Amino acid sequence: MRNKFFILLAAIMLSATLGLSSVSAATFERTLSVGSTGPDVSVLQQILKNLGYFTYSAITGYFGPVTQTAVQAFQAAKNIVSSGTPETTGYGVVGPQTRSVLNAIAGTATTTPVAIADSTIFARDLEVGMTGDDVAALQRFLNAHGFLIASAGAGSSGNETNYFGPATQAALIRFQAANNIQPAAGYFGPLTRAKTAELSTAGPTAAGSASSLAAPALITIEKTRSYEIVLSWSAVEGAASYTVERKGDNDASWKVIASGITATTYTDTTVQTDEDYSYIIDAVNAKGAGSPSQAADATARTPKSVR
Repeated sequence: MRNKFFILLAAIMLSATLGLSSVSAATFERTLSVGSTGPDVSVLQQILKNLGYFTYSAITGYFGPVTQTAVQAFQAAKNIVSSGTPETTGYGVVGPQTRSVLNAIAGTATTTPVAIADSTIFARDLEVGMTGDDVAALQRFLNAHGFLIASAGAGSSGNETNYFGPATQAALIRFQAANNIQPAAGYFGPLTRAKTAELSTAGPTAAGSASSLAAPALITIEKTRSYEIVLSWSAVEGAASYTVERKGDNDASWKVIASGITATTYTDTTVQTDEDYSYIIDAVNAKGAGSPSQAADATARTPKSVR
């Protein structure tokens, strides 16, 4: 069953790349809802992404709030259900009727399946500045396990490159910190190679390609200054660390500005006066990153005193 879904997912991704409208037949055989994980969730996300409903930057294999919202949009568009709750009407749940429609959509293709597993054996150490097919394979591994090189563009899922740059190093540091590999310095050496081999052998499902961690909640802007913005958030059960991502008014995409944070607060001292910023927090453990938090907005400006 697992192999069938991996082959199917590869076919779906190939069809999206080639601009095809259909993929080889899928069979969703169980109910999927918030908290579900597995290759069938990955297939669901890719189908919804192809249709324009799933907007998250990566296929995670974890059914979280973003996937639920995508399912609700799909259900409404297909006149399955458009109101209520998961418990009362199945709104946001992949139940029998939704599965039937999804299977019909996925079952109209003639795309030739391809193997999704990356069988690259890492035979050398890798570091910033290096290039090669093994660098691209490392980026694919990190993206697949929730440690995103980039949310869009070069290095993002499906757009991996063969260049080991700062973004690859930052993602590798997050992976090392989550797996207790010391030092977590972004150098791909023997210890890290051994860990990637272990997880690759176990397979995405067994290794936990998607973390079941909840999204951090209650993000608070504790303080704003012209030179710093202080954030805090609620702790997530099971999290080993947290990653902070930021997007400024002039940024095209989200950027990781800190990772491996074990506290539930962070001070951003790289801000510019009077600039507006948005922040999201990811909880991370050995299985990868969980669903991202809701964005919190702040302006790097010292509040005027009240007299």
